[in-house]
Amino acid sequence: MPAKEQRHQVWMKWSLIGATSFLTASACQHGKKTAPAPSQPQPIQSPAAKTVVFPKLPTPYPGVLQLTQLGENSQARFSADGTRLIFVSRMRSSHKHAQVYEMLLPQMTERRLTFHDGDDLDPVISHDGTRFYYASGTDELKEETVATERLMRNYYPQGLKKSAGSRSPQVPELLSEIYLQTSNGREIERLTESPGYDGEVDVEPKSGKYIVFTSTRDGQHNVYLADSRGRSVRRISTSKLTDRGARFSPDGKTLIWYRLLPDGKASQLLLAEGNLRQPREILSGAGTMIHPSWHPNGTDIVFSSNRDGKFFNLYSIDREGKCLKRLTTIEMDQTQPQVSPDGQRIVFTGKKGESQHLFAIDYKSDGPCLNSQPATASASPTPPPGPKPSATPVSPPTSPSTSPAPSETSTPEPAAEATPEA
Repeated sequence: MPAKEQRHQVWMKWSLIGATSFLTASACQHGKKTAPAPSQPQPIQSPAAKTVVFPKLPTPYPGVLQLTQLGENSQARFSADGTRLIFVSRMRSSHKHAQVYEMLLPQMTERRLTFHDGDDLDPVISHDGTRFYYASGTDELKEETVATERLMRNYYPQGLKKSAGSRSPQVPELLSEIYLQTSNGREIERLTESPGYDGEVDVEPKSGKYIVFTSTRDGQHNVYLADSRGRSVRRISTSKLTDRGARFSPDGKTLIWYRLLPDGKASQLLLAEGNLRQPREILSGAGTMIHPSWHPNGTDIVFSSNRDGKFFNLYSIDREGKCLKRLTTIEMDQTQPQVSPDGQRIVFTGKKGESQHLFAIDYKSDGPCLNSQPATASASPTPPPGPKPSATPVSPPTSPSTSPAPSETSTPEPAAEATPEA
């Protein structure tokens, strides 16, 4: 064999050996450095509430911390252990419509959870922290094209932009359905399929077996109960007025919601226990009261109202309606309050002018009671008040039927379809 060819073979042999050794060493070193990091935060397993220290972002309001900076943000809800906030954000550089975001506390890092062509609203984390519920118009955009376009024109008369001159704390109410999604977005399940609006969902916090939501499927806004997959729907409120925004108590045995009265300038807070057949009024009066939510002690209810002035401020009342307290005096609208699981903070949506962000304040309820007499009136417009229901767990939802009216101990049926309000 010629010397030149022998030298070439030896060079090729040592080149292959060197390359193999380098690749093997590199692989070993890579394996020793770090294990592959998960692409998504791990689901929350512990329901124990933790005290979260929020960083201080400057605001013009003493004692108020601003949590968001980009876009317009609203509808914040805590995870069960208080380490996450889930919320809605719109008017971002990457999208103008409402999408669901998650904020990790106290790092204050956020990530986008939904990527839809329709608005995603009313998110709430499941009781075990592995999924979240929300309302979305993404399918209604395709299924109810004409109706959706009409509603979009009404809300965005000059195109998709901010609505000028409106101080209403309500988000745009488009046609929507309720969905259940994993945090990594790999599993999305549609839970409702009805004409009109399904939204404002809340999940029973103890077992996660039931959800409560607002729907216009029977002609106007009413409160409905279903199992965790949106089946066996049962109508809870039967008023011809607007009933919405229901929330489960921390023990899952009681519901609180608000009812808008016909003039649109006043409302009531209603509470239903036991089999939920006899909701009772715990507060009414001047101004509009909206967005009630529970303190984790299961006794106090925090809500938003403009009863004492120009702006919506935050108030609390006990579940018997005996002691109303004002919690804030801030010159901006404060809506959608949510008390942290440790009971130490309130996160709310603050809006003044064109700015809308999430804020946090300490929960302080040491002020005087503004009322002296509890509200005991029944919320039913026609029958007299019945006996106070026992504090038993919420009755499981049942499928709609056409059987006769239920007795006092039976599960109530959905009411007949009502005429929409003018």
